[in-house]
Amino acid sequence: MKRYRGGDWHKQSAGVVRAPRKSELVYLQASPSYCERDDAAGSAGTHARLCNVTSRGEDGCESLCCGRGYNTQRRVLETKCRCRFHWCCRVTCDTCVARADTHVCK
Repeated sequence: MKRYRGGDWHKQSAGVVRAPRKSELVYLQASPSYCERDDAAGSAGTHARLCNVTSRGEDGCESLCCGRGYNTQRRVLETKCRCRFHWCCRVTCDTCVARADTHVCK
């Protein structure tokens, strides 16, 4: 049995059973792996998910991609910018080009 206490996981020794404290979460079954697709658990897995290469949190590529790594895709985005309103009643805009890298789990 594993307990979550104070930000860390603790494995309880077999044979030594004590009542859980109010501050502890007690898990009786292991959690399913959310890394791979599992229709029974309702998990789509993390393959092809966007991840944040600079984050150390749950959305970071290192964590989210489950050790499989990630691919970097460079994209060119065209957006309307520097829009101007002309009296009456027309709007003209320039087209701005930006390059952005996206990271996708393998």
